[in-house]
Amino acid sequence: MYLDTSVFGGCFDEGFEAPSRAVIEYLAQGNGIVVISDFLQDELSRMPDNIRTLLTGIPARFQERVRAQDDSIELRDAYIAAGMQGERFGNEIHHAAIASLAKVDGLITWRFREVFKLEGSRRINEVNLAHGLPHLEIQTPYAVGDWGERHTCYGTALKNEVQRKLREESPE
Repeated sequence: MYLDTSVFGGCFDEGFEAPSRAVIEYLAQGNGIVVISDFLQDELSRMPDNIRTLLTGIPARFQERVRAQDDSIELRDAYIAAGMQGERFGNEIHHAAIASLAKVDGLITWRFREVFKLEGSRRINEVNLAHGLPHLEIQTPYAVGDWGERHTCYGTALKNEVQRKLREESPE
């Protein structure tokens, strides 16, 4: 799964703290693989220390690193051309492009209401389909962990993903 910057910042924002921290803890316990892009790391590097260090709480074996390449910028631009609000939310849309290209199970963000909503999610997935990319599930942190196991299929999907990753890394 891909977490955007809003989830890390949410760990210190009233009203967002508990579910944001629960996502970080859920991943730190090995219940999923978090995809970390250099774009996310750059954004985090400009944040206060308490936010920047949250990523170190997730063991490296549960992280997958990806680089934001030219294709992510092209995909972001395709989302904007399809009607996403690029002038206001270019970085958030870029996170969606990186997540789509990484073929993650989900993008976790607090910016769902402002940026993605149902219409934005539909536009992103129409563009993904046109580019031969899989559907991108966009959810808030409430869809992950204890909340997710009660309300979505994320709990099982993430456990399956981490088991797959561990099998790939273990010697035969």
